[in-house]
Amino acid sequence: MNEKPSKSNLLFVGFLVDDQTFESSMRNEKFPQHAAHAYQKKLFRVLLSLRWNSINILGSIPASSFSNNPNLFFKSKTWDFKGARGFMPFSLNLPVVKGLLKIIAFFKYLIRWSVINRNREGSSKIIFLYALHTPHLIPVFLLKKICGLKVIVFIPDMPKFMRIGVRSPLFIRWF
Repeated sequence: MNEKPSKSNLLFVGFLVDDQTFESSMRNEKFPQHAAHAYQKKLFRVLLSLRWNSINILGSIPASSFSNNPNLFFKSKTWDFKGARGFMPFSLNLPVVKGLLKIIAFFKYLIRWSVINRNREGSSKIIFLYALHTPHLIPVFLLKKICGLKVIVFIPDMPKFMRIGVRSPLFIRWF
């Protein structure tokens, strides 16, 4: 099982951002996600060890909404991580607004990524989706249906076990 994909383009979609952005956004966070960030970096290093045509990151900060996290804005940012290009879109850290902006920004980025990689003859496009986060999942699902992309979903935690002890609104429980 030593085969390496040679003509595939990989996009890692998740909560992977550069260390500086992560640390500054988690500084006053009530529920910092240090373990998840470290785990994603290790997982991404494994993916990097394979030979890809190209590999990119589309990430967002795993921050609680304002006022649990005092940051109201997260600026868009690009960075390099071990030779891969990362992008984090702008976010307004307000409940509901944050999710809607993320869906729109991720959908725009996914379309652009798909178009850029469409022209590479004989190559396939693979999206590696880290976690079942709705604002990440919706644009990936839509683009999979539209463009027929291959999607790998990695589920680090079962969603029904993630909100233990927290009384969620009826809509969230139903969804």
